Amino acid sequence: MALGAGNVGNGLARRHAARGHDVCLAFSRNRGKLKAGARAVGARPAEPQQAVAAAEAVVLATPWTVTEAALQSPGDLSGKLLWDCTNPLKPEMSGLVIGTETCGGELVAAWAGSGARVVKAIPPFAEQMAREGPLILEDGRSPSVFVCGDDSPARSTVVTLVRDIGAEPIEAGVAAQRPVHRTRRDAAGAPRLSARHGYVDRPFSIARLSSGGGLAIAFRNPPGA
Repeated sequence: MALGAGNVGNGLARRHAARGHDVCLAFSRNRGKLKAGARAVGARPAEPQQAVAAAEAVVLATPWTVTEAALQSPGDLSGKLLWDCTNPLKPEMSGLVIGTETCGGELVAAWAGSGARVVKAIPPFAEQMAREGPLILEDGRSPSVFVCGDDSPARSTVVTLVRDIGAEPIEAGVAAQRPVHRTRRDAAGAPRLSARHGYVDRPFSIARLSSGGGLAIAFRNPPGA
C-alpha cells in the first residue's frame, strides 16, 4: 500500500498494480482525489490505519511537508516494512528543507519508530513513471535507484519492488555505512551527487561494472564547460 496519493504515489501504485500487486492508496488531504487516483491506477482507496495493518509493505510517497503527519496517521509501524520514497524538498522545489548534517531518511526513520523496517529508495521522477510503457532514459538505460537500509530482508524486498516498476535497483548497503546518501537534480533534470558534508555540484551517471559487480559513477561536465 502507498501512503500518499500524489504523482509519485499514483505512479508507483499504477506500475505495481500492473505487475499483479494488490495495491491500496491511503492518506490524502482530499478524499475525493484519493478515490479518483486509486480508481485511475487500479488501486483501492483506504484509511491509513486499516491499510497499514493489512499491508506487507508500506510505501511512503508524500510531499515532505506532510511526511511526519502521514507516518503518524496509521499508528504503530512496528514490524512493518516502510519503503521511504520521500525527498526533503521545499514546497516550491527551490531547495532542501534540511541541511547536510542530517538527511530526510534519518528523520523518517526516527518518526516511524525503532520497530519499523525502513528502507530508503527515491524512485524515478513522477513524470517518468506516469508515462506508458517501460522506464527508459534518453540514453536507452533504465533509471537507477539507490536502495539503502539496515534490514537486509526488507532491503531485498524493496530491490524487487524497484525492479517491478522498471528501474534498476542499486544496493547501497546499510544506513550507517552509506557513503553517499543525498541526490538532487539540476534545472535540466540531471542528477547531482551529495556526499555527507555537501553537494558535488556536477551531473553524474551510474553504470555497473562488468567485472566484480561494482559501480562506476561518471561525472559529466556541464554544458559549455
